[in-house]
Amino acid sequence: MAGTRVLELPALGPVPFAAMLLADLGADVVRVDRCETVDVPTDSALDAVLTGRDDLGRSRRRIAVDLRRPEGAEVVLALAERSDVLLEGFRPGVAERLGVGPTTVGERNARLVYARLTGWGQDGPLAGEVGHDIGYLAVSGALDGIGTRDTGPVAPLGTVGDYPGGAMLAVIGVLAALAERSRSGRGQVVDAAIVDGVLLTASVDRFLRLRDGWGPRGTNALDGGSHFYRCYRTADDRWVAFGAVEPRFHDEMLRCLGIDPEPVDQYDRSRWPEMASRVQAVVGTATRDEWVDRLAGRDVCFAPVLTHEEAAVHPHLVARGSLPAASGSPQSAPAPRLSRTPAPAPRPTPPPGAHTRALLTELGMTADRIAELAGAGVVRQAAVAA
Repeated sequence: MAGTRVLELPALGPVPFAAMLLADLGADVVRVDRCETVDVPTDSALDAVLTGRDDLGRSRRRIAVDLRRPEGAEVVLALAERSDVLLEGFRPGVAERLGVGPTTVGERNARLVYARLTGWGQDGPLAGEVGHDIGYLAVSGALDGIGTRDTGPVAPLGTVGDYPGGAMLAVIGVLAALAERSRSGRGQVVDAAIVDGVLLTASVDRFLRLRDGWGPRGTNALDGGSHFYRCYRTADDRWVAFGAVEPRFHDEMLRCLGIDPEPVDQYDRSRWPEMASRVQAVVGTATRDEWVDRLAGRDVCFAPVLTHEEAAVHPHLVARGSLPAASGSPQSAPAPRLSRTPAPAPRPTPPPGAHTRALLTELGMTADRIAELAGAGVVRQAAVAA
């Protein structure tokens, strides 16, 4: 995506992640920061996330602008004139009130793809309501199937809603709109709602649950109810995961564990609790890493449950360069991988407002005008530029 310019308005989570994906693919991404986040100390990882200093901010240039001021909105409009894509995550109507909504921006740049990434979407009874990942999963029906009979529904961080259901959906919409623009010459608005994305990713789950034979949470083949698709505790209080869905993998799993040499009907639900107890009894006799050694090379669909620290040094992920160290900590490598135009190496996350003066200069502003805007608090430059 080299040569594609992306303007990212202030937001948390899905919007920065969508912008990161586009930056990873070579786009020139400019992130608009809130002025109050510039030069704010970060005493914790959560502080870093809230001020945009986390890994999602990599490979950007950053300008700090007070969008609540008309002069700040004008700076954003000037940046939008030079952009191909704009990403925003405000509740419906907020961008319009700030003077940077799609109609106003479209009058300045008819070719711009204006991507709106929200939880509930741009219309409907809940469009103006606040929300987070857990709520979108709850309303979609997907959360009802995640968890166990004992725990009840359990929210799986942002790995189902915010990022795949929201950010990746937005990126797909952006790429589709850019492809269409190459024919029409016109931009358009992309309405990417996390709840819509969750409904898409839950398609198979919904298909199964709406048909006979799929029971309550934690009683089914793929949600921990069966003995062949679940996690087991090891002797060292760690965990291993089995996903032996196909009969040949299931039978090999039992052979490796020394269980039931005679044929076992793996889909006999009445035997699942018994079989799970038998598997747990065997797995609990050795440590996690001992099971890794014993099952290496065997067709049992087995994996150890790793921490993030352990994943960073796993031989397979190391061999693929999946978690390269950047700024002292592992980061996910750009994906997917392209053969002829591979993604450039990610650049470290710059601080908020790191490129304010440079970007304003690119817009043709004089040093005096930049100083005037800074003095009025409309823009801010980080004390240490990137």
